Amino acid sequence: MEYDADVPQSNTADPTSFASISARERWPIILTGAIDDVHKAVSSEKDPERASEGKKIVKNLATLKHELQHNRQLT
Repeated sequence: MEYDADVPQSNTADPTSFASISARERWPIILTGAIDDVHKAVSSEKDPERASEGKKIVKNLATLKHELQHNRQLT
């Protein structure tokens, strides 16, 4: 594009990039907040189908957080 900066794209594989720092340090905190919010919503849910779906979401978010923290391939 005409106004693109001549700055190379960030890459999480480069340990010196902001993307790598963000993925290692910030994403788990964000995911923890999401897990807590969904868990709170699920625990007050009366509809069993919605509660079950919420538990699946919590499980998937926890799996993603674990994969990020242990440098595993994301599923």
